Amino acid sequence: MIINQDTINELRREAAIAECMGTLITEQLDVIYKEKWFKLFVPEAYGGLALSLPEGLKIEETLATIDGSLGWIVTLCSGATMFVGYLQPNVAREIFADEKVCFGGSGRASGIAKLNDYGYEVTGRWHYATGAPHNTIFTANCVIEKDGITLQNEDGNPLIQSFFFTRKEVTIHEDWNTMGLIATAGHSFEVKNVQVAPIRSFTIDSEHATLPNPVYHYPFLQFAETTIAVNTLGMAQHFLDECEIIFKQKENKASALLIKKLQEAITDLNSFRQQFYTAVEISWNIFAATQKEDLKTLQNVSIASRQMVNKARVLVQELYPFCGMIAADQSSTINRIWRDIFTASQHSLLNFPG
Repeated sequence: MIINQDTINELRREAAIAECMGTLITEQLDVIYKEKWFKLFVPEAYGGLALSLPEGLKIEETLATIDGSLGWIVTLCSGATMFVGYLQPNVAREIFADEKVCFGGSGRASGIAKLNDYGYEVTGRWHYATGAPHNTIFTANCVIEKDGITLQNEDGNPLIQSFFFTRKEVTIHEDWNTMGLIATAGHSFEVKNVQVAPIRSFTIDSEHATLPNPVYHYPFLQFAETTIAVNTLGMAQHFLDECEIIFKQKENKASALLIKKLQEAITDLNSFRQQFYTAVEISWNIFAATQKEDLKTLQNVSIASRQMVNKARVLVQELYPFCGMIAADQSSTINRIWRDIFTASQHSLLNFPG
C-alpha cells in the first residue's frame, strides 16, 4: 500500500499544529479513518485492512517518516485494535460497528479484577494510553483476585488477564507531559469498581485466538518489538532528510564533509533496515506456512529490531551537533523529530543497554 505524496504533504503540514494542540487534529484523524490505519491488522469483515505483519510494518514506517506522533499513534492503536483477534465474535461485531473504532491502553498490570458471580469488579489506573482523546476502547491488564486472595498461574506467578472498557467507563487524566511525541496524548486512565462480564476479559496468546489469521498467532513479543522498531527507523530517516536540507544550506569548508558523513549514515541505516526486513519476512513466511514458532528466526527478529534501533539512535546523536541552532529551536521540524526519537527511546520494550 503506497501513501500518495499529496497525503504525505498534508499530514506533514498538520504535524506542527497537532503538537501545539497536544493531540492529533481532526484533519489528520479524517485521513486515518478514511485509510483505515487504526485497523491495519483487523479482518476485512470488521472493516479492516487485514494486512500481514511485514505489510503493516512498512505503513507504520512511512507514517513515522512523515511525523513521529502520527506514526506512534497509528502503531500503538493499530497494535491494540489487533486484539480483535482474541475477542468473542459477537463482541467484536458490536465494537467494530463503529467505523471510528480505536483501541488504546496499557500493558502494565496496574489494576485489580475481583472475580465474583457476575464476572469481575475492576479497579485500577494505567499510564500512557496512546491516543487517549480518540480511543473508543481502552484495554488494560489486571491481577485477578477472588475472596481477597490473588490467584496464581501454574508457575506460581500472579494470574493476569486483559480487559477492555468503553470510553464512558473510564476517567481520563490529562497527564501526558513529555518533551516529544506530544501529539500522541498518552494520558492515564482509571476505572473504579466497574463490573464487567467474563466476555470483557481476553488473553493475548495464540491458544486463545478467536480468529485464524496468522497475525493473531504470531508471537506477540516479536510483533510488538518490530512495530516499535519501525517507528524509530522512520523518525531517524526523517531526521536524516532534514539534515540534508540543513547541510546543503551551509556555505563553508565543512559542508562537503558533513554531506559525506550524512551519506555514510544513510547507507548504514539502509543496511540495518534491509537486515531487519529480511529477518521479519523470513520469520513471518515460515510461521504463516507452518503455523509453528521457529525459535531461531524469532530470535533473529528480536536481534535485528534492537540492532536497528540502536544504530538509528547513534546516527542521530552523531549528526545532531552539526545541525546548528535550528536543531535547538523547539519550533523547528528537526528539533521535533529529535525530541520524538528520544521520547520513544524510553519505551521499555526496546530500551536496553549495549
